Amino acid sequence: MKRYGKGKGKENDCKLCTKVSRVLHNATYMGYKCYLKSFRNNYLDQKAIINRDESTHMYVKGDFEPIIDEDVWYLCKEMREKKCKERGVKNGKVIKNGNRNSTDIWVKKAVCKCGCHFRKDKWHRNKSGLTYGYICYNVANNGSKSSYLKAGIQDTEGHCDIGVIADWKFNMMAYYIFQQFSLNTEEIKREVYSFYEQHDITAPVDEETIIRNLNHTIQKEKNKIENLTDMRVGGELSKEEYLARKEKISVNITKLEKEIDEIRRRGLTKKLVTDKKLTSQELFELLEAELDFTQPKIKEGLIDAFVNKVTPRTSLEFDWYLNLLPHSDSSEEYKEIMSFKIEYNDAHSYREKCGAILRKNQFRDLIVHVYA
Repeated sequence: MKRYGKGKGKENDCKLCTKVSRVLHNATYMGYKCYLKSFRNNYLDQKAIINRDESTHMYVKGDFEPIIDEDVWYLCKEMREKKCKERGVKNGKVIKNGNRNSTDIWVKKAVCKCGCHFRKDKWHRNKSGLTYGYICYNVANNGSKSSYLKAGIQDTEGHCDIGVIADWKFNMMAYYIFQQFSLNTEEIKREVYSFYEQHDITAPVDEETIIRNLNHTIQKEKNKIENLTDMRVGGELSKEEYLARKEKISVNITKLEKEIDEIRRRGLTKKLVTDKKLTSQELFELLEAELDFTQPKIKEGLIDAFVNKVTPRTSLEFDWYLNLLPHSDSSEEYKEIMSFKIEYNDAHSYREKCGAILRKNQFRDLIVHVYA
């Protein structure tokens, strides 16, 4: 839509979002007529009430040409519903609001002992960059257990007393846990490359890079038209020759624009791949970087794959549940495989690797229990 001059400027961007939202909700664009989208409250007032329960809408196939494929429309609907979360029931109706999933690894993995997740807060900026802290939503919304006791309120049932946890402490615990893993990286490399050769695995390509290159080609074609216009004005080309060349270039531009539209449409349903395969050296270098446990910050992909959840018992004692064996979601099936203490010297050494400092009065020993 931006290519056709839509959505330029901040104000128009807001309008563009509204238009796109209407398209995603309106079944007319996929060739269907939708009924029961609204009703009247009674025959006297005749007040229109919008029916937001899409499950009660009735769809009838229309006799007009759709502009959106049905599979794409239903795919978008499924994506919208995944991003909605039930917030409660009001007047017998379920209230749903948009729910944005966090991309932060510790927001996804950390679960408080009270059952709530953690909120990521920005603390301050130091020499090593921004510092973040994680606070339990129960504490953030309802107050801590200690604050109730200080106020003289003895009924603290349902309240949590977990303090704010610094982001580097999660990273440090992950670093020392993964240090315990003794992986034969050479054997892993050989097995992965053998699997890679036996299966037709291709390297994914950035879709935006392809579109950027096509747009660059389109701009070159438009420059050719400008040059032809200058030649026509200068009398170097006749009218017939000018129109013939211009039409040929315009056809190329139209083809490129259609190709961009097709790439964006296909991007909704499948991932684009190329025929280029990684060499053994490129694959080994990639695996070497991913399996490097000597870096102070473990790759988020490894944490996401091996760590099921992290549950703080207190602000100084943590339970880590690893995905080393198949388990259900119940924590009772996990068995403790090791526990260790992170003392000041260990924490100080880790912070030095991160390019930060740690004073002795700023740290208290952490106890880590690992379950698998």
